[in-house]
Amino acid sequence: DKILINNTPYETEDPLVTGKGIWNNGACRTGNFQTDTLTCKGHFQYQGGPTTPQDQAPIANAGPAQELVDDDGDGVEIVDLDGSASADPDGLIVEFEWLQGQQIIATGAQPTVDLPIGNHELALRVTDDDGLIGEASVMITVEEPSIASILRVRAVGSTGQERIEIQIDGESVHTFSPPRASGLFRAADPGWGTTTYTHPTQLHPEQVRLVYSNDSYTSAGDRNIRVDRIEIDGTLFETEGPDVITRGSWGNGSMCSTGTFRNDNLVCNGFIQYASAGEFEISEVATNISTPWGVDFLPGGDMIFTERVGRINVVDAETGVQRQIAADMTALRVTGTSGLLGLAVDPDYESNRRFYTCQTRSNPDAVELIVWEMNGSATAAQRVGQPLFSEGTNYGHVGCQVRIDDSGFLWISIGDDFVGTNPQDLTKHHGKVLRIDRFTGDGAPDNPFIDSLNITTRRIFSYGHRNVQGIAFRGGSDQVWSIGHGSDVDDEINLLLPGGNYGWDPVPELFPVPDARYPTYDEHNNPMTDLTKFPDAIEAAWSSGPTVAPGGGDFLAGSEWGEHEGALAVAILKGAKLTLFHFDAEGNYISDSSPVQLDGTYDRLRSATLGPDGALYVTTTNSGFGPVDPRVDKILRVVPAR
Repeated sequence: DKILINNTPYETEDPLVTGKGIWNNGACRTGNFQTDTLTCKGHFQYQGGPTTPQDQAPIANAGPAQELVDDDGDGVEIVDLDGSASADPDGLIVEFEWLQGQQIIATGAQPTVDLPIGNHELALRVTDDDGLIGEASVMITVEEPSIASILRVRAVGSTGQERIEIQIDGESVHTFSPPRASGLFRAADPGWGTTTYTHPTQLHPEQVRLVYSNDSYTSAGDRNIRVDRIEIDGTLFETEGPDVITRGSWGNGSMCSTGTFRNDNLVCNGFIQYASAGEFEISEVATNISTPWGVDFLPGGDMIFTERVGRINVVDAETGVQRQIAADMTALRVTGTSGLLGLAVDPDYESNRRFYTCQTRSNPDAVELIVWEMNGSATAAQRVGQPLFSEGTNYGHVGCQVRIDDSGFLWISIGDDFVGTNPQDLTKHHGKVLRIDRFTGDGAPDNPFIDSLNITTRRIFSYGHRNVQGIAFRGGSDQVWSIGHGSDVDDEINLLLPGGNYGWDPVPELFPVPDARYPTYDEHNNPMTDLTKFPDAIEAAWSSGPTVAPGGGDFLAGSEWGEHEGALAVAILKGAKLTLFHFDAEGNYISDSSPVQLDGTYDRLRSATLGPDGALYVTTTNSGFGPVDPRVDKILRVVPAR
């Protein structure tokens, strides 16, 4: 109905329509589309109608009109809402440039760079016809020099479809688009972000033939072939397992384009990724769900888990049937990564039918620990009394992991809530790991601050945390470990000590920061463990460097896990894998590894929980953020291969 430029409103004629996606690099962040006037910082694309707002009968006393300029005659006029004319941000790409460090190593419409096999960090810079520039960092790793000698990186594409193609010895092995901050290419937001490509170890034969035995295989059904023999360049090799070849690994990482899966002998030219059956057997025990978060087990082995959108589910251990539990979630607030999160089953569940959830609510906004009681048929649950604790929240960095130790005490992680003073403030739950009585909500009697007059302080076991996602008890010891998100760097795994300060203090140097979304919070200029401010702060047992976003984890127990017995299995979100960490008895880091079967296969992984059957239960989290419910996630059961 109206457009506001420099606080001057102008009437539109039709009224005109502007696409929501063209605001502020893809979304208007300071206005909304539900009112008659829209104020939005950034670019505004005005299309159709007169070319100047003077011709549109401005509102009385509106002041001077701002002329809209058509820069390139394409009928699209671009205006910065600070009142100044701007170049068209959707112009054609003029030039790509490859940079290594500060040096331009190739330029042109489709520049190509030949490099030796190895590790390379490059930058791709794109310039459009208005001189606007965007840049992406690209990290590439290619090994196996015995089978390949030349790595070629090529930039291709047009505006909005820029792509990077990677070739090895003249054959295309990967094409991808750099991640962008928005759908439009803009000088105001030039950062494309960073992407990493690691070329898998592959055989590079002239011809491969597989002979497989599972006659029930159909091309539209199974994704795996159980292989008895593999023939490479005419030489037949027996397999030991027999091994499993994933259908998706044929033909340069995709389908086999020259063979078929409908006969016993498969001939496929090109690359084949050949791996053994792997260390683990993986099955799907829950599907058609959205962001499963907390996982635990009822007596008898039934699995109970939460979905962040507000569902509690049980999977029958014998039949595998999945059912939703009726529970009142009317006050639940689902936004960002907030909602129905951690869950733990009471050790006396058989007699009291209780379990616990950590979740966020609205009216008032708070993060709470709720006690539930399940009915006899395990089909419905009702709340018991008041929350064990409740504290106001901004819905940011919630944490909300819940575990129960062998002594029956509840452990809960609460994130810093984007308030800089929270992690070091012993009168706040935020930025802490709590240890409380599961019946009264008071601190455990041997907590480090149990003599405090403040009930919140009495609940605190450790502090100075940013956003703890996982709590794990190490078998055969009294060790408790936490897994937490860093800021831009330094995700952490910590051995928790009573009263320990882990050094996170994101208070900005200028306090408060004017006009900031979180004026008391600066996570980019403060270390995760600030030893300058807190010389006695406890340093992490493991730190990631560049962030990988670890989620929940658990220690593997049982000799069937072989060399991984006792490892801390951690689900990785951003890294999209499961990582097994080994620490010595004192908590010193030794090594880590990621099994290939769970490295990128299921995208983002949220949590890992050891079940009473000795299996590891891993949740995926590919459903997005906020109150969305696409039901694309699953829970995996992982056991050592037989």
